[in-house]
Amino acid sequence: GLTNVIITNYDGRYIPGIENTFDRVLLDAPCTGLGVISRDASIKARRTMMDIKKASHLQRELLRKAVDYCKVGGYIVYSTCSFAVEENEAVIDYICKKRFVKIVDTGIEFENKAFTKYKDSRYNDRIKYCLRVMPHIHNMDGFFVAKLLKIKNGERDTSEIKKSKEEIKKTDLKKCKINKKEQVNKKADSKKLKRKQ
Repeated sequence: GLTNVIITNYDGRYIPGIENTFDRVLLDAPCTGLGVISRDASIKARRTMMDIKKASHLQRELLRKAVDYCKVGGYIVYSTCSFAVEENEAVIDYICKKRFVKIVDTGIEFENKAFTKYKDSRYNDRIKYCLRVMPHIHNMDGFFVAKLLKIKNGERDTSEIKKSKEEIKKTDLKKCKINKKEQVNKKADSKKLKRKQ
């Protein structure tokens, strides 16, 4: 009896003519299913790192499009049933660099927040607002949820991000050099004082 529903069978990456159309977009992304191992132990034997990399690539493409399909001021919810950081935090960090979106609080009270650091990677600080549901803690399937607010249409200029990072590094290096000079000068001054005494 629903009259405002349309069911389509498109590849989510290539739906024509719907850019900036929706107020809300839910992307329950295809994933490796690592969060449901407790129900399907065969996943442990079937999944490889290559599967995680392939899933992550597809998720990034789908999430870019999900953001493009949403109106400015609209919300995109991204979720997977996987534990892999590559499929979760890394994908959200990627979209924050590629599109004008802001990670917002889901409004769900959970003690398990997403990772802002993993191995050598450092992610967007606001990823702490994303959620991780852990089977051994919550007695549920493993799950990841992120809520994004679309701020502006279009793509971010990644060259500007790289430039700003390089500028930060340069200023940090300058500060380090200045601090080292100050330390050397202080040591020299203290030696002079000792000699005078």
